[in-house]
Amino acid sequence: MEENLSQCLRFYTRERKKNMSDLTTTADNISDLPESLLHLILSFLDMKQVVQTSCLSTKWRNIWRSVPVLNFDYYSLTNTSDIRNISCKEKFMDIVDHIMFLRDDSGIQKLKLCSYQDFMGRYDSGRVDAWLLFVIKQQVKEIRLRINPIYKDYHQLPHLLFTSVIEVFEVYTFCSIFSVQLPNSMCSATRLRILKLETVILPKGDPNGELVLTCPVLEEMFLKYCSHHDLKILSICAPQLNNLVISNCRAASCKIKICSPNLSSLKLILACYKDYFLGNLSSLVTAEIDASQLSTKFLVRVLNGLCNVKTLKIFGYRRKTLPGCAKLGQGLNMFSNLSCLEFSGFLRSVRNVTSLLKSSPYIETLTFVSI
Repeated sequence: MEENLSQCLRFYTRERKKNMSDLTTTADNISDLPESLLHLILSFLDMKQVVQTSCLSTKWRNIWRSVPVLNFDYYSLTNTSDIRNISCKEKFMDIVDHIMFLRDDSGIQKLKLCSYQDFMGRYDSGRVDAWLLFVIKQQVKEIRLRINPIYKDYHQLPHLLFTSVIEVFEVYTFCSIFSVQLPNSMCSATRLRILKLETVILPKGDPNGELVLTCPVLEEMFLKYCSHHDLKILSICAPQLNNLVISNCRAASCKIKICSPNLSSLKLILACYKDYFLGNLSSLVTAEIDASQLSTKFLVRVLNGLCNVKTLKIFGYRRKTLPGCAKLGQGLNMFSNLSCLEFSGFLRSVRNVTSLLKSSPYIETLTFVSI
């Protein structure tokens, strides 16, 4: 009996050693992967985890210094119990400093920075600018920021941000008081393809108060709850713009002009402007318009600018009928391409759609959605 037990123990000991050897071999196989593939794997991790890989082996010791994707998340770098601790917020910024400035000269493809929702006055605009200028020097292509500036502390992002090779830029601020402003260089960025702005201040524009966005290769643009500051006219004239979303719950004191011949998708949600000019939208396929705050005059102007659209959705959650629906037919152009029309949030009444139907001879699908 004891002899059998001893044999079993020796067998399991041999098997355990064999399994450990297999694990070691597997780990070595991973380490033998090309550095470019290791970088790809690490690009899905937060920088805290990336730096921790330096303990795996000699080969892994310095890989973190050359990873092309930098993900800094306050929640990942801080213990849950210490999230609101001011010293931890300082430590977070120190960690970002050290990781960036201890890197080698390898290029950076992407920077993603997410700070805590309540930085309690510990947001340092100078350090944020230093990080941005550092990655710009390393030819960064994509920047995504979720930051919380100091209450009422004005911060304009660096001019060099948009004179660089940046292709994708996204910024969102947690603060409800607008304090982060984009530079005028954003309006003509030559490499910018995707632009997403939320709760920030738009650039100042020219001396006449007009902001003209002409980025030559811009394809997607999202403006959400942005301050238009002292602008008089916001002109969006990017020639390659394909998708445009504007959501603005606050009334803007400026006019808006949209003139993008390649635009195929447009959403205007609570976009309250002083006046509307939509022209040269010959490629438009889909459009969603919030009529909640639009007068009859402005609704007609917007709809006439969409006369080439194929699918149109009109919604108004605070209205029982379209504004001035009886007068719509007097000023509407012909919708020669419109095949799908949807009303959402209005009463199911023929009076709401008669004018549009008269101007849309090729309608195939008509949908009513009650909210």
